Amino acid sequence: MYTLLVCYDIVGDDRRDEVSAVLSVHGAHVQLSTFECALRTKREVTAARAALKRIIDQDEDQVRIYQLGNAAMDSRVIFGRRRLEERADFYIV
Repeated sequence: MYTLLVCYDIVGDDRRDEVSAVLSVHGAHVQLSTFECALRTKREVTAARAALKRIIDQDEDQVRIYQLGNAAMDSRVIFGRRRLEERADFYIV
C-alpha cells in the first residue's frame, strides 16, 4: 500500500476540478486543496502522477506529492471533527 499526501494549487477552475476528480478516486479530500490517497500498487502511483501531470499547466499550477510511510500515518494528529463538504459553485444572476 502506498499512502500519498497530495496538495495542489491550481489556477484554472476546470483543471482544479479534473485534479480533484482524479484524486477522489484514490482517497479522501481532507482539506480544500489536499487529499490523502491510498494506492495499492506502484503502477497506480505512476498512473495517478502521470494523470496529474497531464492536467496541470506547468507554468501556472503546482502539485506536491508526499509519500507517507506507516510510521507517518500512525503518528498523525488531527484536531477537530470538521469534515470537508463537497460544494457546488452557483451564481445568482
